[in-house]
Amino acid sequence: MNYIINKKIYFNSLKGLLNSMNNSVPMVQLSKPGARLLAELIIHSGEIMTREDLIKKVWEDHNLTPSGSNLSNHISLLRKAFLQLDMTERIIITVPKVGFRLEAEIDTYGMPHRPSGFFISKVKDLLWQWKTKS
Repeated sequence: MNYIINKKIYFNSLKGLLNSMNNSVPMVQLSKPGARLLAELIIHSGEIMTREDLIKKVWEDHNLTPSGSNLSNHISLLRKAFLQLDMTERIIITVPKVGFRLEAEIDTYGMPHRPSGFFISKVKDLLWQWKTKS
């Protein structure tokens, strides 16, 4: 998925690329865990993500051995990447002893964005149509 963060930065989650919209600075390539971490924070923007949930979704679900320091290091790298792209607002907020929250305006681009229930409802409609024709 492709995202625009605070109308300043493009994020291609599949390629792990961050790019300033003003193109005055070079793009930043994130590691795969870094890209997954940012994608999780974006998907749950405005919500507190616990350290445990992030570790599970970013590392354990991908058969990687996680640690709390992995998460802290990648959060730090994301913050540095935003600074490299001239985003001075602090959008990754630490919630002490709990986790992190992304406070940013998120837009999608390049692909239509639909709520997750959209796909399920379309499949149900197709199954219902198929069943009633039989």
